[in-house]
Formats: sequence, structure tokens, C-alpha cells
Amino acid sequence: MPVISLCVIAPSPASAKKIATTMVKEHLAACANILAPCTSVFYWQGKRQSNSEVPIVFKTSKKKLPRLVARIRQIHDYEVPCICWQVVKATKEYEEWVEGQTK
Repeated sequence: MPVISLCVIAPSPASAKKIATTMVKEHLAACANILAPCTSVFYWQGKRQSNSEVPIVFKTSKKKLPRLVARIRQIHDYEVPCICWQVVKATKEYEEWVEGQTK
């Protein structure tokens, strides 16, 4: 079963920790890596923004992806959160671990 790597951008370290903890606790993700804050530059509602934000990288199974995305959207602070994913190659052992953690 392929591993899905999903990236979410949170508005603060506290928000990132809340989102990451909830997804792992609910077994929607096998793990979450909260990365160092970064500076994001983008347009929102016609105005250029520059904010400090916190990336989170989740690993999940293909079957849990829809529920993971839906749950993140429920608790995320942003109206349109950044939620991006891709299928990644992983060792068989890691794939099995992710699958076991997201049952």
C-alpha cells in the first residue's frame, strides 16, 4: 500500500501542534513532523501578505487520505488552508508501519 506524504501550513506553532496531535491521536496519520516556522509570501483577497507560518508533514495511508483532509479542514484556522499531498516511495517496512498506525 503506498504511503501518502501530506503537507499542511499552519498559522502558528500552537496551531500546528494541535492539528498534528489530533490527526495522530485519531489514527488519521501515522506521524506528523512539525517543521521550523517559515515566511510565506502570497496574495490573499487582492493584497500581498507576508506571514510567519509552520509547515507540518503527515504520513498516512491512501485509504485514510480523504478523512485526514476532511478533518484538517474542520479544525484548521484558515478559510482556505494549504493541504497538498503526493504518493511517495518508501521501504516495505515503513509502508507496513504506516498502514498499521492508520487502521
